[in-house]
Amino acid sequence: MDATLQAEKRDGRGKNEARRLRATGRIPAVVYGAEKGKAVEIAVDPKTLMRILHSESGVNTLIGLQIDGGNTRVLVKEYQLDPVTRDPLHADFYRVAMDKPITVTVSIVLKGEPKGVKQQDGILDFVQREVEIECLPGDIPEHIEIDVSDLALNEGVRLRDGSIVPAELLVLATGYKNQQETVRRYLGDAIADRVGPVWGFDAGGELCNMWRRTAQPGLWFTAGSLAQCRIFSRYLALQIKALEEGLLQ
Repeated sequence: MDATLQAEKRDGRGKNEARRLRATGRIPAVVYGAEKGKAVEIAVDPKTLMRILHSESGVNTLIGLQIDGGNTRVLVKEYQLDPVTRDPLHADFYRVAMDKPITVTVSIVLKGEPKGVKQQDGILDFVQREVEIECLPGDIPEHIEIDVSDLALNEGVRLRDGSIVPAELLVLATGYKNQQETVRRYLGDAIADRVGPVWGFDAGGELCNMWRRTAQPGLWFTAGSLAQCRIFSRYLALQIKALEEGLLQ
């Protein structure tokens, strides 16, 4: 998406100048790379800027910044909002060369309902909601759309180069279903069989695989009443921390 933003150069700097500008319905801004070796101080209309930022392409909107009769192509680098009113206070722009690739972050939009949800009682885990891409400024997409209609249980979508973005933590809230069967459904038979029963008492009189290490590294379980979870989640957390710090083998 392209947009146009009127701007005018300004000479004053500092808090007093910023207040004066805001009183006249404008906000201070800076353009980097517009003139070689220095930044250009400008003033812009905050309402127009917010319409651009609230558009679907947001900060990736290619803006035609009109200064003193010239037209400079820029992207928003940073912007500051009032913490209470959420009105814009300041903005930084950077000039882009239309013939040179740049790296931007683009949001991912999912299309369709997966077969794994509709037919197999699964849950769609939307972990990576943005992705970095490299392209020419004029080719920046508003978003990347991914059709997930054909996804079945235990299937996912990979980036075209084959890379995978790892998740640091996956929390599976199972509701009233048996946790071992949930493991079987989402993690497969091999892991479910390796872990064994979840809940119930083992030969030593302890709850099976509950609040302690399981046979599958990195897989932990907590269940029971709210009071039980409050108490034993601390022991579970301490065990995980001890493993991460190398205190347990």
